[in-house]
Amino acid sequence: MMERQYALGIITNGMAEGWQPVSSEEVAIKEACWLSLQNSLTHCIMLGKGEDDENGEVVYLVIGGEFYKRHDL
Repeated sequence: MMERQYALGIITNGMAEGWQPVSSEEVAIKEACWLSLQNSLTHCIMLGKGEDDENGEVVYLVIGGEFYKRHDL
């Protein structure tokens, strides 16, 4: 059974795209913050068993260095 892991992606047309695995939530937060300050894309931090995991979830949206959880929106 595959373990859940954190990954980075972007939001396009309301859907999370891409799956760039990272080693921990802390690394995901640092990288997503840096990336979101470099461009105008909406980045996301996901948690799941891989890019094909239908039960994977977006944990944070990251826009311009600001983090939002689903319940914050």
